[in-house]
Amino acid sequence: MGNAHLERVCGKVTKFKKLDDSIHKPLYDAMHEKLNRDKNYTRYLTKRRSSTVEPVLGTLINHHSMKRINARGIKSANKHVLMAALSYNLKKLLKFSARKAKSKAQIQDLPKVKSWLFPKLQNTSVISLN
Repeated sequence: MGNAHLERVCGKVTKFKKLDDSIHKPLYDAMHEKLNRDKNYTRYLTKRRSSTVEPVLGTLINHHSMKRINARGIKSANKHVLMAALSYNLKKLLKFSARKAKSKAQIQDLPKVKSWLFPKLQNTSVISLN
């Protein structure tokens, strides 16, 4: 390698570039190998991702003002993303845990009495609220 190439890649101050690996690199490598080996598994994961992750991202982008983040700095942008995710999760929680109205309405049978005033109501039921 020439000095010009090293300067372009590493800069003028240093002569080497250090690449850090994550502590999870063996897991990444195993998953990458698994995806390249088994095409059916790759197809299954792609379908699962498109049905679970993509709708969430689409909702956040289109309905929770995540198209553009007007915040300065990583901390402020992180707050914006966390608040959008929190509001999405709260909406989902409220949708699934909506309380049903409890009613004390009961159906009672009317006594079978012949009435000359309402002859057609002899065999009907009435709803009473206790």
